[in-house]
Amino acid sequence: MNDRTRLLTTLDPNEDPVTGLERVASFTNENAEVRRRHREQSQRELDESHRYKSHTNIEKEGAVSSRYESLNYEIVENELYRAEEVESGHQRKLFRQSVNRWVVCFFIGVFTAIVAAVIDIMIYYSSLIKFRLIISNLLNLCEKRMEVGGGCIWTVEFAWICYNCILITVSACLVLYLSPIAAGSGISQVKCFLNGVEIPGVVRLKTLFAKALGVACTVAGGLSAGKEGPMIHSGAVIAAGISQGKCVTFSFDFHIFEQFRNDREKRDFVSAGAAAGVAAAFGAPIGGVLFSLEEGASFWNQSLTWRMFFAAMTSSFTLSFILSVFHGVGGFLSWNGLANFGVFENHSYNIWEIPIFLLIGVLGGLSGALFNFLNLKLSRFRNKYIQSKCQKLMECLLVAAASAFTGFITLFLVNDCQPIGRNPKLTEVTKLWCRKGQYSAVANLFFQSPEESVKSLFHSPTNSYAASTLLIFAVEYYFLSLWTYGLSVPSGIFIPTLLTGAAWGRLVGVIVEYMFPNVTGIHPGKYALAGAAAQLGGVVRMTISLTAILVEATRDITFGLPIMLVLMVTKWVGDLFNQGLYDAHIELNEVPILGWCAPELSRNILAGHIMRRDVVTMMPKERVSRVIEVLCATSHHGFPVIDEINSPSNEEEIPEYGHLKGLILKSQLITLIQKRVFCEDPDCRILVDGSELVQLCDFADEYPTKLQLSERDGNCWLDLTPYMHPSPHRVTLNASLSSIFHLFRGLGLRYVAVVNDENKVLFTMLFLLFCYTQCVHVIGHWRIDLQYSTSDMDDFVSLGSITMDRTFDNNYTAHFQSSVNPSKWQNDLLQAAKNGWIYRVRADSDKEVVQGYNEPCLMLQTNGAHHFRLLLDPDHQNLQSLAVFPENLYSVGTNYHSCETELFVKDSKINGSVVVNTINELPLPDTVSYIRKMEKERQARQHGAQQDNRSFIQKYWMYIAAALIFMVISNATAAEQNGE
Repeated sequence: MNDRTRLLTTLDPNEDPVTGLERVASFTNENAEVRRRHREQSQRELDESHRYKSHTNIEKEGAVSSRYESLNYEIVENELYRAEEVESGHQRKLFRQSVNRWVVCFFIGVFTAIVAAVIDIMIYYSSLIKFRLIISNLLNLCEKRMEVGGGCIWTVEFAWICYNCILITVSACLVLYLSPIAAGSGISQVKCFLNGVEIPGVVRLKTLFAKALGVACTVAGGLSAGKEGPMIHSGAVIAAGISQGKCVTFSFDFHIFEQFRNDREKRDFVSAGAAAGVAAAFGAPIGGVLFSLEEGASFWNQSLTWRMFFAAMTSSFTLSFILSVFHGVGGFLSWNGLANFGVFENHSYNIWEIPIFLLIGVLGGLSGALFNFLNLKLSRFRNKYIQSKCQKLMECLLVAAASAFTGFITLFLVNDCQPIGRNPKLTEVTKLWCRKGQYSAVANLFFQSPEESVKSLFHSPTNSYAASTLLIFAVEYYFLSLWTYGLSVPSGIFIPTLLTGAAWGRLVGVIVEYMFPNVTGIHPGKYALAGAAAQLGGVVRMTISLTAILVEATRDITFGLPIMLVLMVTKWVGDLFNQGLYDAHIELNEVPILGWCAPELSRNILAGHIMRRDVVTMMPKERVSRVIEVLCATSHHGFPVIDEINSPSNEEEIPEYGHLKGLILKSQLITLIQKRVFCEDPDCRILVDGSELVQLCDFADEYPTKLQLSERDGNCWLDLTPYMHPSPHRVTLNASLSSIFHLFRGLGLRYVAVVNDENKVLFTMLFLLFCYTQCVHVIGHWRIDLQYSTSDMDDFVSLGSITMDRTFDNNYTAHFQSSVNPSKWQNDLLQAAKNGWIYRVRADSDKEVVQGYNEPCLMLQTNGAHHFRLLLDPDHQNLQSLAVFPENLYSVGTNYHSCETELFVKDSKINGSVVVNTINELPLPDTVSYIRKMEKERQARQHGAQQDNRSFIQKYWMYIAAALIFMVISNATAAEQNGE
């Protein structure tokens, strides 16, 4: 019997696999306990003998799917749903519902624009306070005291750093103490939500407040962050709130749009909100729709496209109206969103410049891949060492101070003063450290809003920036953006990467202009645009939507083809190394989502390999007590409804339940219990007193977390037939992973039942478990670095590493790779043997350093062949112990302590094998509770089963026999020990 068969046969068809109670069927099963004990013993033997070949930082089994739940996007076509269609006035109801969808999309666009305008206005006034009230007054004071160029510059810098740190403190506190989910741009969380994963708090009002106010403080605080990315998250939160017609944060219900209170409608409106956020950020309605298609919405239809475009267009024009009124040009509806990059005038490109644009795409792919790689390393470091709120706050303040200090020290060291006539829009800070009539190009990049800096790089005259200035700024801002993204503050990555790419793209333009001085029409601004697109595309790996966004933001279709070519090459190059930043952080947070395509080499992976084995089923009519017990004992959100329970004829076969009749959700069961839809008898001919009539809209309400039931209620019955989904999706055991993927992805399913050829339920497959199965090939690769020492001092040197891969069926393959010089290793062990030292090997664990020991002579006599044994705790992701032995110790003979050189081969290659054991402690059974539950269940006697009138010996003979055998063996062993 193979391992998989053992795993599948650990379930008893007559026992609930979660509660441990005997499911009394219409037949008796005398051998159930014998089979159960046999299977438990087989499972224990399997756990003890299951050894894997290596590890480092082992992931907790099922960690990807255990922390999140999926959303219900499938329509439950039960009897209530079908009965609603035949009611009078149903057509008028559908028409009102269609009109209300457009009304909701209109309000989504309006309120998203209002939030965007409020953020922009807050940043504007904060900049006025910083530049005019604080910095300008300090500079004027310095001029009066004739201290400009002396120590006064440090006073200005100190004031600048203090003001920035105050704003960053506000932003970080909003995230740390109000809404942790508001950190970052929020695009990753919105993408997961639209993919069908429920992220707690992602669309709450407090998240919107923390995101809007926090991103305003972040940008005004001088961090390398943008406000455009968080606008997408803000639009999604606004859409979710308006479409539900209530506020969960303040427990307030407006009693409007109640027909949209389901996950399916909410998903569509959140897609429209994301599009409206992009339109408000960049003034790009078409780009917003394409962004939701490319990065957000997992499910698409034509009517949704129109509503999304309507919401995006409404958002764009509403924002234009508000900002035009604020800036004193009311009625001017051509404002270009929050990110105004200006218009390219009289700029064109020639065909010979296409290869240069392609080269820029290659550079963008390489720099973006490096950015994502380093940011993931930094994020893992933060997750491991920066965990408390105080530490996170201090990190935010450190980055704010470092960002301000970097700008000032660059301004001090780089002398790039330009005539003021080239850039009339200047502040007092940009004139620092330059003569009158001049301004600092470095200050023009560091000490104004990132959007204005991008606009300056696009449209400034040819000689506005020196090549050294562009190079230094690009490198510094690249690493500042890398350091900033992932802090506990709301921040976006769009504008920082655009600014970084625009700097090195303009540098490429300067180089091209220098190489071809006689060619006209070479303006560095168009190369800055190409570099900005390449850098952003290299980080986020967007193509279609980013092309539309940049074309709409610059209001020029002329550069549409170069931008498209740059982004295509950038994505191709970047994908050779790693994935986009948003997808990488989704994987880092272990959120299970479905991609666009099925995983490679998945046609031979069948449903029988990846289905969930702890299925809990229900009968069409169930006792209320058992329903409550199952809901309390399981975390399942759906239960197959079957007609009977079948016992397998052979104990080695997979246990089978009855024919699949439907699927009932956890939320439906709780609603039914809350409404007390109970019957007094199994046939449900008489309802109990106090039962309420359940309507379809009742299932959209929030259900309580606690239910008050009496003991009499527990003996009542629930008829699930009118409320269950009578036609759930199902697959057979031989369905491939690829086909199941398209089923989940195309229909937005949460559950799929696995049945046999007779439509009998075997197991179920969950959306999250299915996502986890795909992710194994991504997250199942680890590495342990090993070091060795041959002295009493802790002078460890590198020995090699152990790499391990986990396959889809949770098996492991491992390899040891040596990195030490064999001659040096042998000399070290010879010296250790002469001095009486031991051979130590250590590995760094997450919790502590673990070491293994052995005699140097033994290791030498086996010619450096190591045998490693690791003990892992997969639940806590910790390496418990490490042991090192010589391989093939039997070949050494009796000369265990002899280190004669003739006993081993000089300069032999260091190799080794690895065996990994895991700690799998079985939970101790609660015997008293089990006996009480079993007695209660037997008293209920579901489905009219007969009482068990067998004698005590007949019932429990297997326990008595086992106890007698154990006593005999124990006495015999004790006698042998005494004799010895």
